[in-house]
Parts: sequence; C-alpha cells; structure tokens
Amino acid sequence: MGFEGDLVFGAFRLDPAGRQVWRGTTAVPLRPKLFAALQYLVEHPGRLVTREELLRAVWSRTHVDETLLRGTMRDLRAALDDDAEAPRFIETIPHQGYRFLADVRREATTREPGAAPRAGEAPPHGLIERDRERTQLDRCLDRALDRKRQIVFVTGEPGIGKTALVDAFLEGLPNRHGVLVGRGQCVEQYGGSEAYLPVLEAIGQLCRHRAGKRVLGILNQYAPTWLAQLPALLTDGELDALQRKTQGAGRDRMLREMAEALEALSVEMPVALVFEDLHWSDHSTLDLLGVLARRREAARLLVVGTYRPADLIVSGHPLRALKQELHSRGLCEEVPLGFLSEPAIGAYLADRFGAAPEDTGFRSLAQLINRRTDGNPLFMVNIADDLVARGVIAIREGAWRVQVDREQMGAGVPDGLKPLIDRQLERLPAEDQRLLEAASVAGRVFSSATMAAALEATPDSVDERCEELVRRGVFIEEAPGLASGQHRFLHDLYLQALYERLSASRRARLHRRIAEFEVQAPADAVRERAAQLAVHFERGGDPATAVGHLQQAASNALKRQAFQEAIDLSRHALAILASLPPSSTRDEAELAVQMLLTTTFLMTKGYGAPEVAAAMARARELIEPLPPSPALLPALFGLARFRYFRGQLDEALALGKQCEALARQAPDPLLLISDSMMVYLHSNRGDFLLAREYGQRVVDAYRVERHGALALSHGDDPSVMAQGYAAGALWFLGYPEQSREMVAHSLELARRLGMPYAECTGLALATWVLLFARNVTGAAETLTAMETRANHHGFSFIRAQGTALRGWLLAEQGRDLATAIELLEGGLAGQALAGVVLSRPWQQAILAAALAAHGRAERAQDVITEALSGCDRSGELLDRMQVLIVKGDLAAAASEDGEAVACFQEAIAIAQRQAGKSFELRAATRLARLRQRQGKVAEARAVLGDVYGWFTEGFDTRDLRDAQALLDSLDAPTPRAKPKAKRIGR
Repeated sequence: MGFEGDLVFGAFRLDPAGRQVWRGTTAVPLRPKLFAALQYLVEHPGRLVTREELLRAVWSRTHVDETLLRGTMRDLRAALDDDAEAPRFIETIPHQGYRFLADVRREATTREPGAAPRAGEAPPHGLIERDRERTQLDRCLDRALDRKRQIVFVTGEPGIGKTALVDAFLEGLPNRHGVLVGRGQCVEQYGGSEAYLPVLEAIGQLCRHRAGKRVLGILNQYAPTWLAQLPALLTDGELDALQRKTQGAGRDRMLREMAEALEALSVEMPVALVFEDLHWSDHSTLDLLGVLARRREAARLLVVGTYRPADLIVSGHPLRALKQELHSRGLCEEVPLGFLSEPAIGAYLADRFGAAPEDTGFRSLAQLINRRTDGNPLFMVNIADDLVARGVIAIREGAWRVQVDREQMGAGVPDGLKPLIDRQLERLPAEDQRLLEAASVAGRVFSSATMAAALEATPDSVDERCEELVRRGVFIEEAPGLASGQHRFLHDLYLQALYERLSASRRARLHRRIAEFEVQAPADAVRERAAQLAVHFERGGDPATAVGHLQQAASNALKRQAFQEAIDLSRHALAILASLPPSSTRDEAELAVQMLLTTTFLMTKGYGAPEVAAAMARARELIEPLPPSPALLPALFGLARFRYFRGQLDEALALGKQCEALARQAPDPLLLISDSMMVYLHSNRGDFLLAREYGQRVVDAYRVERHGALALSHGDDPSVMAQGYAAGALWFLGYPEQSREMVAHSLELARRLGMPYAECTGLALATWVLLFARNVTGAAETLTAMETRANHHGFSFIRAQGTALRGWLLAEQGRDLATAIELLEGGLAGQALAGVVLSRPWQQAILAAALAAHGRAERAQDVITEALSGCDRSGELLDRMQVLIVKGDLAAAASEDGEAVACFQEAIAIAQRQAGKSFELRAATRLARLRQRQGKVAEARAVLGDVYGWFTEGFDTRDLRDAQALLDSLDAPTPRAKPKAKRIGR
C-alpha cells in the first residue's frame, strides 16, 4: 500500500518527506531506524509484517539479530504511549512478526509552524550546479550497460561534493537498471597501506547483497584467490580448501582472476564498483584498476573512483601516472568538479530555506558566502548551519528570514572551515563532543561497540547518541553498506578537525583503549585488521606491540602478492624497532621483520639484489648473539636457503645443521621441515647416501592428515620436496627403478594434497630427476603437465624453471638444438639476474653439449671452462661430475685424448668417493669408448665391466643399455647381473 503526503493515525501524523512524527504540534523524537520501522508498519496497516520482512526493509544492507528488532518495537511503543499487553498501534504476533492495528488515512502534507520549512531538508549540496556532471556519469552508465566497460574518475578538492554526486548517481541504480553496487573506501595511513583494502570491502558488500550467493559462486569459480581473502564469508572447511587451491598464486593470477570474475558477473547483472579517496589508495588497488581498464573483453562494468588532484601532485602518488596513461589511451574518463558560482549558492539557499529570488537578504548572503568560501560546497553548508545556529537565519512569520542587515551579516563568520567546525562542536552537549572526538581516533568508519570501549560507556547509549546526531544531520551518517551499529563521518575534514582538537595525552589514551578492545576480536579478524591495529598501538604509546601487527600486516600483503605494501609495512616496523632500547626481545622482533622483508625482496628482485644481501647480513648479525632457541628456526631456514641458492653450500650446510639441532627441541613439523631441507643440501654436495637417509626419514614421519597443511604456511610441501630430491639421490646411487617409484610416489602425494603449487614443484623435481636418468618420454610428460598448471595458476617462478627444463629436454632429445640453446641461455641469463648460482655449472654443461652438437665447438669450450670455474668456487660435486663428463666429450671430439682421459678419470674418482654409481657408469662408458678407439680393448673392458656388473636394476635405462651395447662391441662376455639386492629408499 503506497502513500503520498502525510500518514495520520490516532493523534499522530507521520511526515515521510520530513522524516518526522508529530503529536499535535509536538515533535516525537525517533532515531532513524525507529522512524523507518514505524513508517513501514504504518504503510502496511492491518496485515502481518513478518520479522524477516521488516528486517529486510529497515536493515537491508546490514546483519542484525532479533534482539535489536524487539528493542526497536519496545522503543516505538514507548514513543507512541502504546501498551504491548493491550496494544492500540503495534501488535506482536508471537514467533511470526507484527501487525499495525490503527486505521491510517492519507492527508496532504501540512508542516507544523515550528518545524517548516526546516533547515537541512534541501537536496545535498553536492548536487547544486552539477547537471553537466550527472549527465556525463549517466552517459558512462549507458555505455557500461551496452557492454563497454567504463573507468571514471570524479575529481575535485576537499568538500567539493564528490561523494554527494556519486551517492546521488548511484541512488536507485539497483532498482532502475538492476546494477549490483559495491563500494570501498581508501584510508589515510602511514608506514604502508593495507593491500586491496577498498577492493576487498567492495567485493565483501557484493557478497552480502541479496544476490550474494551467486557472487560467491562466481568468485569461487573464477577468483578463488580473492575469495580466500574474505574468511568471514566462508566456513573453516571452505577456507582450508580454498587456501590449498590457491597456494603459491602470484600477483598476475590474482589480477587476472578478479578481472575475469567481474566480467563473468557482469554477464548476469551490471556491476558498479566505487572506490573513494583514491589519493590514499594502496599500490595493488591501482594495479587492479589498470588491469580492468586495459582489458578489451566486453563487460557491463562501471568503475568510479574519486580523488583529490592536489594531493596526487604533493605526494607523488602513483595514481597520477596511471590516470595520465589511461587518459592518453582513451581508457578512462574524468568528471572534474569545480567550485560553485554565486548563482548556484543562491539556488542552494533557495532550496534549503525557501527563499524567494527577490529576497535581498538571501541575495546578500549568497554574495557573502561566495566571498568567504570561493564556492566550496562543504564550507558553504557549514556557514549556513552556523548562521542558523546563531539566529542570523531564523523563522519569522512562518518563513525563513535573514535577521540582520548586509553590514552585520558577515560579523562572526570565520574565514576557515576549521573554526566553523569548532563552533558547531561547542554547541553540542559535552557527551556528544567526547563521542565524536573518540570516533575521530577510530577512523572514518567506527562502531558503537568500539566507541563504548573507548569511552567506557555502554554500546546502547553510544548508539542512541549516534542516531541522534544522524537525525540532526551533524558530522556523521549511516552510510550504505555499513553493518549494524556502524557510522561514518560525513567528510574527512570533520574527522581531521576533531582529531586535532584532542590533547596528545587523550589522543594516546583513546588509541590505546581502541586497540586493546579490538585486539580481543576473533583471531582471523585481528589478523585482517593488523594494519589499523598497528596505527592504534603506535599512537597509543605501545610501539613494541605495534611492530607485531605491522609484521602481520606485511605478511597479509605478501600473501596477496602486494609486494610494495609488504615492503613499506616492514620498513615502518624496522623504523620503530630502531627507536626501541636494545634487548634480545627487540632483536628477535627485528629478525622476524628482516626475514619477511628478505622474502619480499627475493620474490621481486631475486637472490642477487643488494637489498637481499643487506637484509641477510643484518639477520646474521642478529642471530649470532641470541641464545639458541627454536624461535630462531624460521630465520635460520631462510638463511640456509639463501646460501643454498647462492651456491654457498658449505655455509648452507652449517646453517642446516643448526636448524636440525634446534628442530629436535621443537614440535614435530619443524623437524620434518628441517630434514626435508637437509635432503637437497646433501644432494647438491654429492652426499647421496645422507640425502637418501634424510629423505627416508621424512617419508617415514610424514602423515597427510597431520602434516598436509604445512605447505600453506611454508610454501613447499616438505614430503613432496624430500621425495623429489631423494629420488634424485637414489638415481645417483645406482637404483633407477627405486628412483622412478619414488618420483611416482611424490607426484601421487602432491595430487592427493590438492595444492596446485605443491603439485607443480613436485612435477618440476620429477622432470629434473627423469632428465638426469635420460628418460625423455617421462620427462616430456611431467614437464608438459608442469607448464600447463604453472601457466594456468600464474606461478611465475615455476614457469621460469620450465624454460630451462624445456631447453634441457630438447637438447637431450637431440632435436631443434637452436631452440634448446636459446632456452638454456635464457634460463641461465634469468637466473644470473636473480642471483641464483645453484646448479648453474650443471646447466652450462648441458648448454655446452648442445652447442657442440650444433657445430659451435669454440663457444661450447668457453661455456664449459666457465662452468668448471663455477664448480671450483661452489664446491658442488654433483655439478662437477657432469661438467667433467661434458668437458671430456668436447676434448675427445677434438682428438685431445689425454685431456679427455683425465676428465673421465676424475669424474669416475669423484663418483666412487660419493657412491654415485650412475655417474660412475656414465663416465666409465665414455672412457671405455675412448679406449676402444685407441685400441686398448682390455682396458676398456676393465673400466666398464666392473661398474656395470655392480648394477642390480634399471637395465632398461639408456645408460645401462649403452653400456651393455659397448661391452658387446668389445666382444667380451657380459658380466652376469647380480641378484636384486634389498630395496633401498622404501
């Protein structure tokens, strides 16, 4: 049942336009939600209004419980003098809802003498003189509805009316065009912003919309990495499954996923995203804006961002460069807002106060405001409010009049906005002033519960004060999309002015109370709000606690691949730590931050970056004086891996042994991780027996149900990694069949875990082992599977590994050598830029062999000489054996038999010392072939026969088949194969 005009029931009159209830000539004070609930009941008299219906109608954008609804009905009855036991107006239908009993009639609106026309009921100031801008936004919307994506920037100085214009534009879009709207607010902070903050806020709103289930379904299908960032919308089981699914996802994948999800969603319904105050935006949000703007796929997508141009120039914010680039390519549109003209100010006064054009008092007032404000709308409104409050504008004979002459009008009007705000505050009751000042400490958006903790009051009393301020239209509002019990400041300038009023001691006290209250939230919520909590603790005089939250915020950013934010937050934490007095606690905290910063630099710049070296050096300094403790393990793990990839194997092993000793005092998972690391440390040093032993320890101790989630926090799954390297060790030791079985076992485990990143690392290791064994068919299968998954999930590091492995495979196959050489050289160049030295000589040996096969013997010789020098520096025996074999091949091809013999014999000697039977066989086959060519058949038989006779399995492998064929050609009896020995490694 719809109504126009006033709604009259009993002795009451409800004015929908003025949002006021009257009893005769007396206004009945009602908070906004109370008024909305009453209006809905009055508009549906005589029928049952269910609780669910009323909740949807009044609290449509928020989540509330029935306790609040019962309280609302209680307050309404009190305001109407109604009795729940014998109701005249509101009847409760138990377990169902409510019925409005009184007869309701419609009457033309008649404003009471003391209330009409009330100041503040005019249209928002941001819509005065904005027809051109509204038309521009409407055109952008039409293009978006026509599947032509639109990026629009609404720009202007503080108080110019950007938000008011956007609010008016968005109003009614869901009903008129079915547009799904999500809004996000950028927040001014220091020491680094929270990555994707406005995006996550906007997407969270879409998920809580009435179409939220469909939005969640699309995110799950197209953008699981983003859905994993919204734990409040998921069950624990759903979140765990998503984290497994998105483990290791890179920045490019995240950006692509969100773009594809929005495009898919826009097929079903148009989507509008609004990001306010982009001049405070984090870098990652701007990256997403750039991606959304540059994609050419059709989409019913409108993205509106607001910002202050002057702030971009002063701060050097990257939004300025992005906007210039997009504008130059025709990929965005700007809607600039200018200051109001004097006629526009006059129009505002006419709308607000019902002033006639010939009213000289209001004409003079428009001139005054124009001079004082330069046409700033927010300043204009505050001057008008101030003049009303001081009685300069007042009701006389039923109409608003300017009560003073032109000369007196400007007296007492401050020249700035801040003094006006101060004056408005001073007119409020002391408790409201204290509430607003505390709210300025909480931020642009604040909750009643937080304010209650800050003021040591009850949430109900705070909520009542907030709703009264909202009703009066001063300082705060109930904004679209805010949860129940939350409010926000009408403008940042109000927040800033209030915050500056606080003394330093009261400001710190409020920050501390807010921090201590909010840190009691559930652990997930505390982790998500780490950046804001860090601000509160630091400004509250607890910098040590602030560091912990900054570290968590940096970790959050790193998980989202938001590298610049992670760096900024980490550096801010280090700056705080530098101001704290020396202590072991301080050093441990710095160590954790240094390692986090190192990880970020490793992911963005590689192991060769000076920032990485500096952070690692500092970490080493911090560790040395600290007493041994399992708490040091993350840092020691990081240092060991750093030395390992830099090819400093002795130092890496020493650190690994420290890890092992500490891990034996620590919980089970840490020992598992330590043992896994020792597998590859020993493997690259050529200590194959120890590598196999540690690998078997991991296999024996690992249980999927107990350790399957380790990869979520440590990156790689320890058992998949250990089995991959142990499979290599088994091949080196001369057990090819057991090596193949271990590879299959590791891949099966990776598939069972359901973690794409773990599966990709398992496939990479399997390819590496199979290529060692010259199993090109198996290697081609695993490499193709790895490349497919890595490309799909955006694992850039694994894709880079795939480049070198693809080159190795082509070289091993002996075809398309030009491409193989190009890929191998590209892989080596990329690793050099990243500072990765590990296994470089091995890859150079493969490259040298490919160059020689391609007829470039001179270049091959230069590469193998460099590779041998690298082995001398690193001490990698694994690499040295391979380099010596290829160097011997090059020498034999050049008829330099003496050098070839020396290379093969040295390789055999190293392999024998390290129990590396497969390498011994490979080198012995080369040497035997050379001796055969020299006519030294008996020596050839002796060299090859003994090692071939050692093997008990793997006779179908290429190396053993080659050895068998050579022995046959030497016309000697084939040594009888030994019975299969007890299996190793299972």
